[in-house]
Amino acid sequence: MGRPYPVPVTSTEQGRRKYDEIAAKYEEILFYVADLGRQRNAVANPAPGSRVLDVGAGRGAVARAALSRGCQVTAIDASPGMVAHLAADHPEITARQMDAAPLTFPDNSFDLVTAGFVSPALAAPPRARAESRRRPAPGGALPDDLQPHAARFRHLRAALAPESSARSRRILAAPMA
Repeated sequence: MGRPYPVPVTSTEQGRRKYDEIAAKYEEILFYVADLGRQRNAVANPAPGSRVLDVGAGRGAVARAALSRGCQVTAIDASPGMVAHLAADHPEITARQMDAAPLTFPDNSFDLVTAGFVSPALAAPPRARAESRRRPAPGGALPDDLQPHAARFRHLRAALAPESSARSRRILAAPMA
């Protein structure tokens, strides 16, 4: 059977459709993203009050973790469904529908820009990375996308929850509510 979401996409519109289809069940399908969001923030270690931009925020795993650290969080995602869920669940996060490239924020707008697990959902990852690199203020940070390390996480998930692949397939096969 094919691999669970996220999957590489060939266009921004295709990505929007895929993620809109799973928006309501995203964190059930990828149940480990909340832990990864917390880990990502622990590594980035933003100070309270930091201005954080989360690119490709999905349902907000990284954004929520930054918010819990007292940050001012702006989260963007190309999927209207993901943004709607994030905005409804966390109105204190500024959630916007926006592509990763081009970003419509001025240069130097944020202290920290995060983009976890975004690369496979982008039609042009190098362009999105270039856009994101212009947004941190001088002295700000742009942690690398976690995607290059996905194979390590796949083995970790398998060790922690051997049923994860079967669980993801069951959830994906279930009718959307």
